[in-house]
Amino acid sequence: MKNHLSRCLKSIESIDYPREKYEIIVIDNGSTDGTEQICKDFNIKYFFQKRRTRGHARNVGINYSKGEIIAFVDADCEVERNWLKVHVRDHLDDSIGSVAGAVINPFMKSSNGIGIAAHIEEFADFDENLPKRSTYHVACCNASFKKNLLIKVGYFDETLHAGEDTLLSQKIADLDFSLLFDPTAIVFHYGIRPNMSFGDYLKKEIQFGKAYFKVQIRNKNIIRRLPTNRISILLFAPSIIVVRILKEIYKIRSSHAFANPFVLPIIVIGGFIWGSAYIKEALLSDSC
Repeated sequence: MKNHLSRCLKSIESIDYPREKYEIIVIDNGSTDGTEQICKDFNIKYFFQKRRTRGHARNVGINYSKGEIIAFVDADCEVERNWLKVHVRDHLDDSIGSVAGAVINPFMKSSNGIGIAAHIEEFADFDENLPKRSTYHVACCNASFKKNLLIKVGYFDETLHAGEDTLLSQKIADLDFSLLFDPTAIVFHYGIRPNMSFGDYLKKEIQFGKAYFKVQIRNKNIIRRLPTNRISILLFAPSIIVVRILKEIYKIRSSHAFANPFVLPIIVIGGFIWGSAYIKEALLSDSC
């Protein structure tokens, strides 16, 4: 992670934007890999907190920030030179509440089928080859928001371990603001290893499936809803799994994915695991 963070901060300090017009804030979410020492080499604001959720870390950053636009990027990402300029330009439209950018996996050509499938599952909606368009959610490894809206909707949910950006996206849409995907705001995401293990992939699918149920319970307006009450889930359990598998298959757009014969079966298994995790979380929940 140390190499990731150093690369990330160097890229942000090298963007094509006046340095005096933006600040860099790093929230150390309880790391033990020397993050604080790395940050001393950069002109940034550094804050340490005991390990909690990503939503909590982002809320800490929001509260320490001074700007009207807040752009988020993860430590395992590298931004392109025009990254911030694109985000700021898009926010000149007062109807835009959030902007999502493209997420590129630099390991796609060398990844095993598992790594490709994991990237597709998480970031297919933010492919650099897609057109600029309205979207229904953002990924906070490359997203920006108007600060006043973040405060108005009550910040990120700090109880979720995944899906907090999806929930926040819906809260902003509920205020009748648009969410925009702009493929020219690019980050390179190094977090999905090219030799990712099948076990790690399945753990992510389980985490995402559970989180999606929790997100739906917290906001009844979530787009592309699945059943949330126990009777409907028992009746439509096979359909929930089939729908998820089909959605995952639909996400396959990369030529590298089509070239790897293992990607499709991995995607199908991942969809089955995601759907099963969703159903199990729902049936065990007191909110169901």
